[in-house]
Amino acid sequence: MGRCANHPGVAGVLWAAAAMACSSSMDNASVGGRGGNGGASVDAGADARRSEPGARPGDVDSGAPDAASASTRVAEVVSCTGATIAQIIQARQPYFDPTSAVVSELAIVEFKNTDPNATPHTATSGEVKEGTPTPDGVFDTGPIEPGASVCVRFKTQGVYPFYCKFHFASMQGQITVK
Repeated sequence: MGRCANHPGVAGVLWAAAAMACSSSMDNASVGGRGGNGGASVDAGADARRSEPGARPGDVDSGAPDAASASTRVAEVVSCTGATIAQIIQARQPYFDPTSAVVSELAIVEFKNTDPNATPHTATSGEVKEGTPTPDGVFDTGPIEPGASVCVRFKTQGVYPFYCKFHFASMQGQITVK
């Protein structure tokens, strides 16, 4: 068995998700769902990554009481390579540009870090209420390094607020899927 054969402390659904990440990443010599196609623009587990204090990259949490399969998620992080992009949202402190967008079901939104100050950003679904960010578990790009992009496919109609985990006081936006 490979380096993913043992998952101490991981049980139930979390073990299954970790096993899937390990089995899908063995070919590209990395664990945690990151592919070998150029780095930060792909992270199959980013929309399911924990956002609680103490969470580590690669930790998995569906954001719901019972784990949903990838086919039932309302949004998923996908590869930007070769994707038909419906909307580009630039992340550059102190704001996202544009701050809101309307796209159709199955559309792909590219979150692109164009910050001239070389500052990393995230696009994390949820709201900022009374100065406190509250992730809702729909998607999380993880840190997007300067010059990099992360793409998210929206599979279900709805309104999806998002914010930057690092600059949530000013960097907030909203995607409406029709």
